[in-house]
Amino acid sequence: MIDTYRCKVGARRWPMVVWYTIVDVSALNGFIVWTETHPEWVKPKCKSMRAIYLKTLGMELIRPHVQSRSQNLAGLTSDITQAIGAILGTQISATKAQQAKNTDTEVSGRGRCHICVSDNKGAGFKKAKYNANKTTQHCKTCCKFVCNKHSDTVKICRLCNDASDTE
Repeated sequence: MIDTYRCKVGARRWPMVVWYTIVDVSALNGFIVWTETHPEWVKPKCKSMRAIYLKTLGMELIRPHVQSRSQNLAGLTSDITQAIGAILGTQISATKAQQAKNTDTEVSGRGRCHICVSDNKGAGFKKAKYNANKTTQHCKTCCKFVCNKHSDTVKICRLCNDASDTE
């Protein structure tokens, strides 16, 4: 019965193989106990009942972690925030994710000017990246670090300022 639905993946270390076997056996035992204690759940007798049980088990095991992670979306991409919303069954707005991103950049103290870093790509990029200007100020539009050389008086970076001029 375990071979039908296994969580086992290829591993070169024997403790991992033992761990996967323990997870498989405990999931099968949990399924058997669940079907015995909830006989109304097994009425349809479809072939994929164990697959449904395993999917539900997995979702219930990750739900507490996803709920705690949804409180702080800082540093997550939009794909991950959408996946969190799908798991929780809620719509996470782009503004909430953007606010988390903005607070993440505001909290960090110093960083390198993103324009200095992007302008120096190419030969010797690593050296250029470390020679980029360090700064504590952020662009008010994109919330990235920007040095005095690449910002105007209202602290908007050159890239955001050029984008607003073309509109």
